[in-house]
Amino acid sequence: MQIPDHLSTRRLRRGNLGSIEQDEYCNIIAAFLYLAGGQDRRQKIINTIHNVYSTQMTGADYELLQSQSPPKERWIHNIDWAKRKLVQQGILLVPARSPYGTWVLSDEGIKCAAAFINQK
Repeated sequence: MQIPDHLSTRRLRRGNLGSIEQDEYCNIIAAFLYLAGGQDRRQKIINTIHNVYSTQMTGADYELLQSQSPPKERWIHNIDWAKRKLVQQGILLVPARSPYGTWVLSDEGIKCAAAFINQK
């Protein structure tokens, strides 16, 4: 997947805990899915986000959340919550309507992602 420069150089906002905000991941997830043809495996999207934005991540992002079972790093937890928000907003299909482990953009999600990618 070819990531446009204006996405890869985008500065992501940090929240009160010092980690990248969950909402920052919403547009990124949708954009990366759009660039992948509208759908992709969860793990591939997570890996792509890390590859593109790891230089912006700090210790707060990598903090292991013991409240999760199994524990997971905060940045992955934030991505999972962002994905949940996208489903609630109708940007992503509900899991029952997509293959297991695959995130799929809805028709509305395709429009939103295209608009986000095209703004510079």
